[in-house]
Amino acid sequence: EGKEASQLRLSLHLNVALCALKRSDFRLAREACKFVLSLEPNHQKALYRFAQACEAESDLAPAVTALRKMLQTASPQDDTRDARKLLAGLKERQASEKAMFRGVCEKDGFHSPETAPAPAPVEKEDPLTERIRLVLEYEAREEARKAEEAAQKAAAAKTAMAAAASSAAASADD
Repeated sequence: EGKEASQLRLSLHLNVALCALKRSDFRLAREACKFVLSLEPNHQKALYRFAQACEAESDLAPAVTALRKMLQTASPQDDTRDARKLLAGLKERQASEKAMFRGVCEKDGFHSPETAPAPAPVEKEDPLTERIRLVLEYEAREEARKAEEAAQKAAAAKTAMAAAASSAAASADD
């Protein structure tokens, strides 16, 4: 694969991430950014969009990590105001959540180290299978949305026909 083709793939994945963010499909945005970051770990746009997607899903730790990395690797001419603002907001949210949940698990027997179950092993999908699954899930959501729209239109048409029939019957009676 040539350098030009590789750059095109990066651009396409960044565009997918941007579109996914605008459509509130944060999981897809994260996956698109992960692909870019797997090839270019310090890519500024990918790090920022990844952080935005994580923040939208309230997954604050990876968002903070990505923004810190972005700010550490940014060149002096890069505009990092938005990233700095987002990072400050994330740190504030983390502090507020930490304060809100401080001590909750230790109270009333919630936290008992001797009875805590071992975490279940998670089998990781290979990247291609994961992307295919994401596309299929997206298509299924879109199909369900279109079916719902069609059902709503059919119901509206049925209501309109009933109203027209009722109106016609009323004028025939006159």
